[in-house]
Amino acid sequence: MKDILVRIRKVIGDTGLNQSEFGKRIHKTPQYIWKLLNDDTANPSDSVISDICREFSISESWLRTGEGDMYRPVEDETAALVASILDKSNPMFDMLLNAVKTYEKLDNKSRAVIDKFVEELNELNKEKFDQEHCDVSKYPYDRALTEEDERFRMEEVKKYFGD
Repeated sequence: MKDILVRIRKVIGDTGLNQSEFGKRIHKTPQYIWKLLNDDTANPSDSVISDICREFSISESWLRTGEGDMYRPVEDETAALVASILDKSNPMFDMLLNAVKTYEKLDNKSRAVIDKFVEELNELNKEKFDQEHCDVSKYPYDRALTEEDERFRMEEVKKYFGD
């Protein structure tokens, strides 16, 4: 049992959270976290192990056995971004969570208004991006965009905004 405690202690240390913050993330008291950190006879339950793995993207196999990678593989950049946004240590976490919860409670008509607003906001952002990053007048010489320039511009827009 001590080996799993060593790995749990590593997770706790790597998060940079204090005992209280870590405990909140897995719905445990600071005293319970203290026990995991200091008592070599502590016996974390399956639910605690699952909560740690879920909350911190830890491989359950690694946490239980020490085999394999510590972290679950991130599927893509979007998943990594979402994970960082949903990290409760993110100062915007509560605001974003409340916005999503509020959106989920809206009726379809209200959601359609919000969706339209977000769509228009994205268009404005794309226009601003084009003005700031793709304005031919900013080039040191006067010329029209070539097909290659246009492809480059579209790639930059996709990187910035996604498809």
